[in-house]
Amino acid sequence: GRLSVAPAVGVVGREAEIESMSDAFKRVASGEGREVLLISGEAGLGKTTLVAETARTVFDGGACVLFGHCEEDLATPYQLFAEALGHYITHAHEDLLIAHVAAHGSELARLVPALASRIRDLPPTKATDADTERYLLFAAVLALLDAASERQPVVLVLDDLQWADKASLQLLRHLTASEHARRVLVLGTYRDSELSRSHPFLETLAALRRQHGVARVELAGLDDTGVMALMEATAGRSLDNAAVGLAHALYRETDGNPFF
Repeated sequence: GRLSVAPAVGVVGREAEIESMSDAFKRVASGEGREVLLISGEAGLGKTTLVAETARTVFDGGACVLFGHCEEDLATPYQLFAEALGHYITHAHEDLLIAHVAAHGSELARLVPALASRIRDLPPTKATDADTERYLLFAAVLALLDAASERQPVVLVLDDLQWADKASLQLLRHLTASEHARRVLVLGTYRDSELSRSHPFLETLAALRRQHGVARVELAGLDDTGVMALMEATAGRSLDNAAVGLAHALYRETDGNPFF
């Protein structure tokens, strides 16, 4: 979906950010342990575009890319992970799912109903109350990601985290705090301009930043050179003097925001 459509002019002026994501993926793929990269910035700076570029590159290199996104005021519990893992379970090898169900029963079916259509006669849940239910579900999610990443490196893209539901954020914290050395790279995007002091994501952000292997990539507007490169890429030719003047004016007016 959103990750597969390449922008018409490619990604301009973000070489350092692309490199930091690429380096993180190489470390994760070689078995150095999971990493989390949080990409922040205001709307229009190209966070999703940037992550999509990396996702396409690593997918071409043999990675499994899973995508979950949030929409304002439409969050359902575990929405991020239900979307990301739903796609995986729908297409996963049956033997992987059989092994998962043998160890974790039907716990994942609450999050991803598609499991019931892939594996017949799922056993009933072992959960007796809300706490056990959450504990068993979190363990099942981690085990699935673990099994998936044994076969190929996994890149989990979580888009627009500022709108994430509370349950998704709890699960993200659990995944990040887990000590398993799985080959999973989490790329999360969020708009820092929309975080009030009481915003639920701020607490999650603070908790994530205390873990090892968590880094932040802060996007700002393109600089003057970046604006000119974007205009040249869009126009398909080098800029004449009048166009260079326009580029400088655009930079001043938009603070280098590529969307504007």
